[in-house]
Formats: sequence, C-alpha cells, structure tokens
Amino acid sequence: MASRPETHPPETDELCTKIVEAVAEREQCDATELPPLYETIDPAAITGLFGLTPTHSRPTGRLTFEYCEYRVAVDAGGSVSITPCE
Repeated sequence: MASRPETHPPETDELCTKIVEAVAEREQCDATELPPLYETIDPAAITGLFGLTPTHSRPTGRLTFEYCEYRVAVDAGGSVSITPCE
C-alpha cells in the first residue's frame, strides 16, 4: 500500500476530489466509503502530468487508470470520465 504524500498542490486535491466524487456517484455511495485514491495512484502525479512547468504548459494529454473497478480517464483540461472496467 502506497503512503500518502504529506504535501501536494491544491490543484491535486481538486482534481482528485473530482475523480473520487465521480466514482462515488456511479456507485451511489458517499465518497468516504471508497478506498483512498492514493492506494491506486499518486495524487501529485496526476496534476504533475498536466501542470505548468518553468518552460511551458501541457495543454494536451490523457491519463487512464483503474480505480474501484472503473476506468478513469483524466485529460489535461481537467475533464474526468468514468467507465466500468470490462
């Protein structure tokens, strides 16, 4: 089990909350009933992939991973899509 990072940017919290809430809505449960997202993926890595760097922004890209038997896709614009794993 991965340990949760002690600090991460506020954007990480917003995007990760969006992911967990979307899965909770699909599962028709409270987000607190789901396992922590950090047990699946490093939350800071999600925003790190799409965040600004000293030389440029990353306006494109897509990250896909599985969480709670759903395929979660996050794009550079912050859109989150949730589909059941087959």
